Amino acid sequence: MQLDYSSTSSNLLGPDKTWFAIRSKPRKEESLYSYLNANQYKVFFPRIRVNPKNPRAAKRKPYFPGYMFIAVDLQALGENTFQWLPFSQGLVMYGDLPAPVPSAVIDLLKKRMQELAKLNMLSQRSSRFKKGQRVRITQGPLAGYSGLFDSQLSGGDRVRVLLILLGNQQLVAELDSAHLIEHKVPAAI
Repeated sequence: MQLDYSSTSSNLLGPDKTWFAIRSKPRKEESLYSYLNANQYKVFFPRIRVNPKNPRAAKRKPYFPGYMFIAVDLQALGENTFQWLPFSQGLVMYGDLPAPVPSAVIDLLKKRMQELAKLNMLSQRSSRFKKGQRVRITQGPLAGYSGLFDSQLSGGDRVRVLLILLGNQQLVAELDSAHLIEHKVPAAI
């Protein structure tokens, strides 16, 4: 499983570090993220995997376009430090003060990104089948039966399979996608 966020340790951060949201210039999130990492700031930059139609387009997109999170001791560095960074438009402010983001919110976001990464992996696993493709069930009460892949169900890990039984009776089964393999029919001689 690949998570699309990163944290780096830094000697600039003391025990008084606080999370803040930092705003990037338009479409410069990756550049700002690289700059902050190169300067050893602790950064949380949530991104999601996408399948663009254009093969040259980015495969990962920011979960919060234009924003990422940085943990710093603002008393030691000063709030204007981030206003003048390359690719940055500064910290998110509440009135005239930088708005801190509670660590619990960052932890929840990290957990959500892990869940999304898991769902993405499951949907990629089941999307290896095309509608009408022959599949074989490997586990559960229908293990050993063959059928036709119909569709992926919401939730990412469940699929619908059409089973053809004796006498051409059809049965619709909803299964865990991990219980399917491609069923290769031997060529007739």
